[in-house]
Amino acid sequence: MNRFFINKKESIAITLAGLASVLLVAGIVYSSTIGTNISTGGTLTATGATSLGNTLGVTGLSTLAGFISTASSSVAANFNVAGPLSASSTLTVNGASTLTGLSTLTGGFVSSASSSVAANFNVAGPLSASSTLTVNGLSTLGGFLSSASSSVNNTFGVTGLATLRYASTTGISVTDNVNLSKLGVGTTTPTKEIEVTTAGTSTLYLDTSTANGSTCIQMTQKLGSAAVISVRMYPAAGGASLVVEPGSCK
Repeated sequence: MNRFFINKKESIAITLAGLASVLLVAGIVYSSTIGTNISTGGTLTATGATSLGNTLGVTGLSTLAGFISTASSSVAANFNVAGPLSASSTLTVNGASTLTGLSTLTGGFVSSASSSVAANFNVAGPLSASSTLTVNGLSTLGGFLSSASSSVNNTFGVTGLATLRYASTTGISVTDNVNLSKLGVGTTTPTKEIEVTTAGTSTLYLDTSTANGSTCIQMTQKLGSAAVISVRMYPAAGGASLVVEPGSCK
């Protein structure tokens, strides 16, 4: 058996070398700085936090259990999200966004520029517009309520029954640039203030829903700047005759 003897000076040197090795390994475990490129053919696993002072380039597929970006992040190609996309603050998209699946916006949808919908645009609740709502094509409305003035610049066609209730004091007002203040029934080119054109007998039907009520037609004639003469026409009691006399209906 060979025996090795070290003196005191050599033992101190060996002890210091061992301590330096331990500190070096600990430094590598807790903090590693790589000054050049690093390449790995297999999986690169980091159990703790990884800090990158420069750009991280990944040419293949990357699986991230989570991704938190504290600064601006740019994606040069397609950004595919298989599950929900959540943003704690504003999500800004500079280019066009294509959403192939159903999108649910619980907070709301605010568009500061022009937005085009190529297919049907379905709204389950009220559709509100802070300014003008422009529709270039055909619109199908299950109902229409206007709380303010509504203008139709072209022909307003009604194929079924049109019922107007609770109109303003002016009732129905028809005004256009060709036939000024003319109302046509059965014709689109009325020549008189009220013109009714039918294939058979044109009937003016006045009715009342009040018990013991009556109907009346009032005609006025203006003399000068202020004097007005009114004549009323209504059925007599029992409806056997027609009464025409001076006066107003109400």
